Amino acid sequence: MSVLLEKTWRALKNIHVKPTVKFSGNSVFVWGCFTFHGIGFLCKIDGGLDAELYRQILDEDLIETLQYYELNILDIVFQQDNDLKHTAILTKQ
Repeated sequence: MSVLLEKTWRALKNIHVKPTVKFSGNSVFVWGCFTFHGIGFLCKIDGGLDAELYRQILDEDLIETLQYYELNILDIVFQQDNDLKHTAILTKQ
């Protein structure tokens, strides 16, 4: 069976767009990760995220994920963006 995907440029129709409501008061903030072997633990974050909480999440949830998949922390490539809490001195310790 072969599949042919064809790019066609057409204007979007309203039925293809789902509008979002900003600041509706309904939101969920989570941290998660994934590995080559599968998804990692998901951590729900209540309130804001600062460097201290981020460090705690890495120490607990990231490490638990590595242990679950029997991965050594020295053998992984850890990627994140350059958000201030990710690059804080506390986080790098």
